[in-house]
Amino acid sequence: MLLKDGKRFLKVTLQKSWKKPEAKDGVAVDANMAEVVVGKDDRYFRVPIRQDHAHYYKSLAEDLQKEDEKR
Repeated sequence: MLLKDGKRFLKVTLQKSWKKPEAKDGVAVDANMAEVVVGKDDRYFRVPIRQDHAHYYKSLAEDLQKEDEKR
């Protein structure tokens, strides 16, 4: 029992049996530099992304930082 601000609190812990949930169905997600593919078995769809451009510009920026450190 805990007394706080003139109020009494009682903490009660109960034990309950729990079984692990099992997966019934799943969806595959593959994300890479050019596209994201989502689907299962024979049905899927592709979402093209432009992350490869972002990676290219990130690499350029990192190269500029390395050159600036050499000076």
